[in-house]
Amino acid sequence: MNLGADRFYQASVIAGVLSILGFLSYLLIPPSLWTMMGLLGFGGVFLVIALVLFYVGDRFEGRHGSEGL
Repeated sequence: MNLGADRFYQASVIAGVLSILGFLSYLLIPPSLWTMMGLLGFGGVFLVIALVLFYVGDRFEGRHGSEGL
């Protein structure tokens, strides 16, 4: 039960950080670059980064738990 709460917390933190990064990049990147890259393609990059970080964190937690035993 606690593990599920930790996972939900990690997912919410990652989502919050990515939303802040997306907002800052929207402010900093010129509109011409937005039309060149496309909003969906740029959002896909953030989604892939979030999935990779989540997968790596899950693998690291699994290895760490087995070492503890």
